[in-house]
Amino acid sequence: MYTAIVFLPLLGSAIAGLFGRFIGARASELITTLLLFISAAEGKNVESVFKKVELVSRERRKRVTTGQMNRFLEKVDFQKASVPMAKRIRIYYMTQAAVAPPTFVLFTDKDVKMHFSFERFLANQIRDNFGFIGSPIWFKIKARNKKKTE
Repeated sequence: MYTAIVFLPLLGSAIAGLFGRFIGARASELITTLLLFISAAEGKNVESVFKKVELVSRERRKRVTTGQMNRFLEKVDFQKASVPMAKRIRIYYMTQAAVAPPTFVLFTDKDVKMHFSFERFLANQIRDNFGFIGSPIWFKIKARNKKKTE
């Protein structure tokens, strides 16, 4: 299970900059990062800690309707996803099945595991449109049932 994390480095400004670059360089390895620099000695940004925690908590529990997701799918340019043609899947529709963390079920043409770059592309598109700040996004794939010929 993934947990939402808010980094709170209690560091001087010079070291805080290095820490920010360190996290930035490894951000692709993290699901999503919300970084907040505070100073307990100076009282800087201390009051905003709980606001950020509440924001991440709200975003984790956000629900998107199936209609909103289908309108979103119509707008997404899947040609921009850097995925080999053999690994591409066609998404007929998708729905949010769970919250905390947000889990989306994709009804597709193939019952295969999504290529990691396509999964990242789709998660980034969802974040751009709906938020989900500080929360991982999970995907489950279900192949559309094909009619059996008798």
